[in-house]
Amino acid sequence: MDDWKLGAALRAIKAGVRVPQAGLVQKYSDSVFLLDLLRRLRVDCVIDVGANKGQFADKLRRMGYAGHIISFEPIPDDFAAIKRASANDSHWHAFNLALGADDEQREFTVVGTGTTVFSSFLEAIPEVTPEGRRQISVQVRRLDGLFDEIERLAGGSPRIFLKLDTQGYDLEVVKGCSDRLAKVLGLQSELSVEPIYREQPSYTEALAHYEALGFALMNLSIVNRSSIGGIREYDCVMARVDRLAN
Repeated sequence: MDDWKLGAALRAIKAGVRVPQAGLVQKYSDSVFLLDLLRRLRVDCVIDVGANKGQFADKLRRMGYAGHIISFEPIPDDFAAIKRASANDSHWHAFNLALGADDEQREFTVVGTGTTVFSSFLEAIPEVTPEGRRQISVQVRRLDGLFDEIERLAGGSPRIFLKLDTQGYDLEVVKGCSDRLAKVLGLQSELSVEPIYREQPSYTEALAHYEALGFALMNLSIVNRSSIGGIREYDCVMARVDRLAN
């Protein structure tokens, strides 16, 4: 930034000037970064794990991403919403499954009533999550066991970006992708600075795990803050930098 621009900015801060809707400006910037990264990685297939009602896929479409999207969502009502949203999109496929480190049938906790975004295999901390709990039995699959089907739907040998939003369970999903993880060029994962679930990995543990697998940190986006203003969650975006196009 030019010195005079920086000086003007600092004077504005001193005078108490604040940018209206600054959070939206940051979300815009983070979305631009994500789309540019997908293009630099030449991604043509996004695996959307913990898709909820399809918000991430809808965001990608509205930003201009036209490649394949493979969504996984275990809650039947939320999965039905994805099926409705994807009905006229031949490149968007959805599976009513949870992903994890093992193929199994297990109990899953649906948290909340109006919104179910805090639902997880892990025990939610009541003080930071909505009221309402109910158990459902869901089918869990390893991601590497689904890769042949994903590649068939995506038309051969797709360039894959893995989006994870499984409420404290992201590392378990990655563990279930071990045999095919080399095919994943980039990923997005939610990192909790303040725990939302009991026994969930710390954000530093998760970040170190992804780095050990060969992914480099490209961006951190603030998801939400605590009541005192501290960061509660980040979305981290990572990539295999040797696969980036200029």
